[in-house]
Amino acid sequence: MINICILSYKRAGRVKTFHSLPRSLKDSIFLYVRAEEFDDYKKHYDELCTIKPLYNVNNVGETREAILNDQRGNRILMLDDDIELCIPKVDPKWGFLRKDYIASEAEVYKLLKDIEGWMDKGYAHGQLRGLTQPREARLVYPHQISSYAPSGTIFLDTGKIPKEATYLGWPICEDDAFYLQLINLGYNSVNIATVCALPRFNAKGGCTTYRTEDFVQMTYDRLAETFPNNVTRFYRRNPHTGISRKTKVIRVSPRTIERNKVLQTERGYVVE
Repeated sequence: MINICILSYKRAGRVKTFHSLPRSLKDSIFLYVRAEEFDDYKKHYDELCTIKPLYNVNNVGETREAILNDQRGNRILMLDDDIELCIPKVDPKWGFLRKDYIASEAEVYKLLKDIEGWMDKGYAHGQLRGLTQPREARLVYPHQISSYAPSGTIFLDTGKIPKEATYLGWPICEDDAFYLQLINLGYNSVNIATVCALPRFNAKGGCTTYRTEDFVQMTYDRLAETFPNNVTRFYRRNPHTGISRKTKVIRVSPRTIERNKVLQTERGYVVE
């Protein structure tokens, strides 16, 4: 069974992710919180999971690294504390994936089984499709190889994750940086869209305690400098406000995907 690892900070009593996780998974769910907040979280979630205190962590990158080290050797699904697992539908007008309904217990169990199936094929990492950045549905459904959009989810076959891949040094955009490290080390990912994640960005707590627009822009620049073949900066105009904001896009070339498939085969796996 895959372990479900939820990371949370300053949201005791407001961990939305539990709403779409079956109670029967209690023994496989681990909630990671900073040690000083342990008692607060215990009051709310002691009957739903195992709560694990973290020491000497100061940001989400250090939190994810601590979880990775604690779970090393296990297969895990790491979830932010503010998401819903939901079944998507195709918007009839635009063709985008939208939320249809919250995933049922049976559908969550099937998702975990599907993730293990991908891991058995040698995919050491992947994500659930996020519903906050709509794209043409047929391009991503039911899955896509090494397509990426942050969704507050990542699954890892931690025993296969090379030690040189790290979350450390990335207080924000740590999921982007970790993903790109693995891609460039020869590990394709799989982006699953049969069950999607609906995150609630900018909810009080979590990264919002230290993430500012200047810090975001500085980190985007650093991503582009560190991964010049994968990260492009550009201006995107908000159609509602008319204001343009500099953002980023992450891409993996077909050549890189094919190279990684060869490496995956050399590791002894049958790939698509």
